[in-house]
Amino acid sequence: VPDRMLLLCDCCSFRLLICRYVKQLKMEILALLASASNVYDIVGELTEYTRDISADTARQAVKAVGRIALSVSRA
Repeated sequence: VPDRMLLLCDCCSFRLLICRYVKQLKMEILALLASASNVYDIVGELTEYTRDISADTARQAVKAVGRIALSVSRA
């Protein structure tokens, strides 16, 4: 039974790692795709990530919003 529990924990850890990676990749892509016509929608989505339980994910979301603010001109 302990070996089975260890395998289950490894599987959960792997899933968490993949989810964090996907979130990070999505934030990078959203920041690259941001334009004057979609900036409010993208920043709104990234704002949701600032409330993530992972401080690293939240920090990356704030940085992505900052990059958008510097790159997208006012509409």
